[in-house]
Amino acid sequence: MPQVVTLGGTAQFTVAASGGTPLTYSWRKFGIPLANNGHFSGVNTATLYISSVVNADSGQYSVRISNACGVVTSNTV
Repeated sequence: MPQVVTLGGTAQFTVAASGGTPLTYSWRKFGIPLANNGHFSGVNTATLYISSVVNADSGQYSVRISNACGVVTSNTV
């Protein structure tokens, strides 16, 4: 679901997934994997945080979830 966040605020995206463990998460912006860097955190967990939001953070986010059975990518938000 789309979010509106005040500049300087924090955005949070959470996904619920089930299946054989371990589940591996990879958050993406416009299909490009994100890196934990202080601005983005939780990029390899079920919850992505974007701190100190700036205009450049606008975009389409998704998460790729995988396990031994395969890979699925969420809808974009």
